[in-house]
Amino acid sequence: MKLIDTENIQNNNFDYKKHIVSSSEINNYIDKYHKGDIKKGFGIGVEWVDKLIVAKENEFYAVVGKKGDGKTTIQKAWFLMWSIVNGVKWVCAFKENMDWSTKVGLLSQLLGDFENKVAKENPILHKKASEWVDDHFIFIDVESIKEATEACKGLINDGEKIHALILDPSNSFDSGFSETGNDYYDGRKTGKALLNFTKEYLTVHVSQHPTMSAQRREGDVFSYDAEMGAIFNKASFTYNINRTRGTSENRIGIENVRNKLTGGGETHPEYPLILHWSPTKIDLRHENNEIKDVIKFLKMRHNPLNEYFDQGEHQQPKITGISAEEAFGTDEEDFTPF
Repeated sequence: MKLIDTENIQNNNFDYKKHIVSSSEINNYIDKYHKGDIKKGFGIGVEWVDKLIVAKENEFYAVVGKKGDGKTTIQKAWFLMWSIVNGVKWVCAFKENMDWSTKVGLLSQLLGDFENKVAKENPILHKKASEWVDDHFIFIDVESIKEATEACKGLINDGEKIHALILDPSNSFDSGFSETGNDYYDGRKTGKALLNFTKEYLTVHVSQHPTMSAQRREGDVFSYDAEMGAIFNKASFTYNINRTRGTSENRIGIENVRNKLTGGGETHPEYPLILHWSPTKIDLRHENNEIKDVIKFLKMRHNPLNEYFDQGEHQQPKITGISAEEAFGTDEEDFTPF
């Protein structure tokens, strides 16, 4: 039997008491939850969509997808929709996409037409859309994930009300938190730092390429295929984006939602959320539910650009067909139109 060294315990300066979470504090949060005072994630106002994917405050989102399968473009479509409905602002660090071309893509989706065409035919509307995107998307140029978080802290200190930081893709940035050269160790340190950042400051959305073996493998990729999986393991909302080759159909599989009390839910492996994408229009489908041209539908509800809409206009027109290459580019370039 091992004897306890009470003298060493008494001399230990570790104050365990400051690490105990009081039951009254926990019960206070439960009481707030019962009263509806705990904020739930916000959606786009379409019930069957919002049951699956919502934008939460102070949470850590992570998505994995093969290069060329549209993870960047599909994410930006969600960010755009959440901003149209809820007015939220994003800080964007896109390492593999040009900021100006990213804005072109956002404008084309927001306008429901190619932005260069609208610029010629309706410059006033184009100016409104451009200013709206500038108000809701702040682009930053950083080399490391730590620099991105520090930029957000500075913006917050300057009075900017930001909802989330977007890191796309996270494995194209240096860590800044740990640079030992050991990918697993550095990933653990970075993931922990991001998790702490989300709790104290704001939500983080990271995207990741899969490992090279998963990229080359036929079939879909999943969370466990993510390169630098140590970051992915820290996320509270994980999902994958896969595309059916030769089509504009994207499958969004939500794999894990740790806190369902604040919204969101996993999809069945056989019934992912389906998104059909074109440069100017998006359709959504899940099981027996479908909504056509969802961004136009949301614009008619919320009118972010103060446009005139004919009340008799069909709110869910069909998407004009385009080739997969036009929509998504090649495997060498991730979604060239966006």
